[in-house]
Amino acid sequence: MTHDPAVTPVPGGRLSVRLAGDATPPVGSDAAWARACAANPRLHDGPLLAVVRAEPGLIVCERSTYRSFVTGLAIGVPVKSLGVSGLLWTRDAGRIEILMGRRATGVRLYAGLWETAPRGSVRPPPTSGSADLPPDFLAHELRQESLEELGLVPWGTAPSPIALVHDDHARSLDAVLAAEIQRDPAPAAASWEYSHIQWMPWESPSPITPDTLSPPTRALFDALRLCRPQPPWSTG
Repeated sequence: MTHDPAVTPVPGGRLSVRLAGDATPPVGSDAAWARACAANPRLHDGPLLAVVRAEPGLIVCERSTYRSFVTGLAIGVPVKSLGVSGLLWTRDAGRIEILMGRRATGVRLYAGLWETAPRGSVRPPPTSGSADLPPDFLAHELRQESLEELGLVPWGTAPSPIALVHDDHARSLDAVLAAEIQRDPAPAAASWEYSHIQWMPWESPSPITPDTLSPPTRALFDALRLCRPQPPWSTG
């Protein structure tokens, strides 16, 4: 089955996140969570940000949990999670290369397919109540994902938002941040979520073909090649 996520640009690299408070756990989630855990003992609860709405330059979210995300679809109250993903690139002998990760077996979706790395769900900040989050909030989250999934990443430029990827199949809205990083030392897979991490030429990322890309990454690449075929992607 083919899934077609939608991609919207972030003009000028300006994207804010507003916290609207705490989501109310849906009625019936206890039984649905028990069934989900029985089917997959690896499940564990944790905090995440649920997307309320997205508009130009702004994402409004509520504090929620992975439990609500897992059970919401089963009980008719679907939750869309906020994610962050990197478009990390470098220059090697005059050509542009991008960092790609192959999703491992055992992940929830898109196992065995390649995506821009890293990618992960955004965790709520420790503040309570409603608040406009700091301008560097998403960049901080991307750095944390890079540490957890790739090991230490040597940043060359500050990550800057370039696009939003709406993936209804995954029930996620990903903020894509681009940054130039140093080629060496090469990052390595530091978590179970990736089986391989590899630099790929932007012009022809062999051995990756469109059918071996995750649908969100394929949609992102198609959009970038239409409107911004070469870096710097981090400028508006």
